[in-house]
Amino acid sequence: MLIAIGLVLMYLLCIDDYYRVKVLRWIGFDLIVAGACGTIALIIFGAQGDGRDFMPDWEQNYLSWSFGLAFVGVVFMYVVAVLFIVEARIMQRKEIARESQEKQQYPMERTV
Repeated sequence: MLIAIGLVLMYLLCIDDYYRVKVLRWIGFDLIVAGACGTIALIIFGAQGDGRDFMPDWEQNYLSWSFGLAFVGVVFMYVVAVLFIVEARIMQRKEIARESQEKQQYPMERTV
């Protein structure tokens, strides 16, 4: 998640147009990996949170609103990752269309 924050700041502040698609894809894949780690953490805590040998003070470990918010956060992390990857694909298609349109503007040029 921290890597994604750094990549988003880099995308907003100092990336050239050439690298925008790659950075968006990397942000999407990074968020998918972070969502997978969050899912694993939620499964482990959900399965063993009430156990006596999992954490100290087992009497006070119960699934509460914070567990629910963690679940919602992980689901939104997957949603945002997919949206970043979709946006990268849209930008890539726009670049391809722009390049093909530029090539069609000059039909007399020779292509070797």
